Amino acid sequence: MLYDSEAVNWDSLLQRLYWGDVAPLGKGARLRRMQLDLDAVRASLDNIPAPIFIKNASGTYTECNRAFQQFLGLSREAIVGKTVHDVAPPAQAAIYAEADRKLLAAGGRQVYDSQVRWADGTLRDVTFYKAVFHDAEGRAAGQAGAIFDITDQRHLEQRLRTLADTDPLTGLLNRRSFIERASLALERAASQGAVLTMIMFDLDHFKHVNDRHGHAAGDALLRHVADVVRRQIRGDDLFARLGGDEFAIVLSGEAEGIAVARRLPQCIADAPLAMTSGVLSCRISLGAALLAPGIATVDSAVRQADAALYSAKRNGRNQSVFV
Repeated sequence: MLYDSEAVNWDSLLQRLYWGDVAPLGKGARLRRMQLDLDAVRASLDNIPAPIFIKNASGTYTECNRAFQQFLGLSREAIVGKTVHDVAPPAQAAIYAEADRKLLAAGGRQVYDSQVRWADGTLRDVTFYKAVFHDAEGRAAGQAGAIFDITDQRHLEQRLRTLADTDPLTGLLNRRSFIERASLALERAASQGAVLTMIMFDLDHFKHVNDRHGHAAGDALLRHVADVVRRQIRGDDLFARLGGDEFAIVLSGEAEGIAVARRLPQCIADAPLAMTSGVLSCRISLGAALLAPGIATVDSAVRQADAALYSAKRNGRNQSVFV
């Protein structure tokens, strides 16, 4: 069990390990007790999976645990008695040495995130915790530090952000994320006096696909259409599945927006989905609205493009309509 760092007097503990109790004891008994304490602390540290090290005021390693040895890929004998310049690449050693200098000069603690490369070559996200300890006279005697690997935590955070922002079927933005990002795009366009294009489209007679071929085929067709459209737009354009077979795109620029809106129905029609049971064709109806700088909200932009989309449907589907 790890102690709460706020509840433990680390200066007192380290003084005891290095200087012993003040109660009078024979020299031999005092040395034996000190050795037992050190052995107990070393055994405890070796059971902790986080790399832990201790340095004296001159920057020389005086102790480390097994995880720190694995981090560096060196034995304890190759670390203790050495400095960071002996065990780390020059550029990285210079960064560590400067951080150590500042910590000893300021006292107290350092907590910061970084990326470090383990001896096995893996690059990991970590948090450093370092603190100054003092000798019996209160002088800074060195520092103790620990390195906590937060790589899995960062990956989980990224995965949760992805799940919160994207449609699980197509990998596109979901409705909530699209509205948030489109709002920011509208604000930027207003400040720059730029024109945006809002595109809304859906698949013609998509219900018939699900009814005739099943929902698995319908899902495959939605993913296929998303892939075809991705190849027709730029990486920084916003592309979302709003729900069902309804999609939305926000593009910067009037000319590019018009060009994309005009070619998408034909691109989709020319790219049927090959399935084991045959070929599944698809058509889309599309509405596009040119958004002048200063348009009020994403909702109003969506309504404009949606009105154009329904005009495309009334006019026979498989086409683009502009407003």
